[in-house]
Amino acid sequence: MISLRAFVIAGCLFGCSVIGTSQSDSTSVQQLEQPKDIHTGPPYRVIGAIHKEIAESSLVASVTISAPGSPFRPGGPIKIHFVLTNLTDREIVMNGVSFQLEVRDEKGKLPPETDAGCRRHWFSTCYNNKPIAHLPALPLKAHQHILGDDEISMDYDFSKPGEYTVIGYQCLRYETPSCFKTNKIMITIE
Repeated sequence: MISLRAFVIAGCLFGCSVIGTSQSDSTSVQQLEQPKDIHTGPPYRVIGAIHKEIAESSLVASVTISAPGSPFRPGGPIKIHFVLTNLTDREIVMNGVSFQLEVRDEKGKLPPETDAGCRRHWFSTCYNNKPIAHLPALPLKAHQHILGDDEISMDYDFSKPGEYTVIGYQCLRYETPSCFKTNKIMITIE
């Protein structure tokens, strides 16, 4: 499968893959190797959670998520399926770092995050705003769909059984609103 984390959605750098697109003239996405060491260069200080204006929806694009493998096993891989759709009659541009999934447990708290997930999630207290990779923006043609999977177990520790709520945030370049929510889903770890 093609690594969407390494091209389209830098926010989910590891374990994300494109399943396909819905147009015959869809953008060609080349598979990129995962970086050997994503923490090269000068150290970055933790800046903590930052504020972003996030709309409930967008007239420009939509992202729908689902968890076809639920219930999942504790500590095992957990993939969230997504469909990103350009709703317009024109090309739109996605940010290189643009999509994140937020998970909450039954008490409304973030489950333990992996080190990489915590540094990458702008809603986490250890967020450091360091780009994981320098990725180009992705143009999305009119009415184009991108289908894929995001392995959220790379960002969160799901060793505890329970019910979890998952919601995504997508950001676009040059659009208003620039960031919007996906649908909300429940996953079960048993």
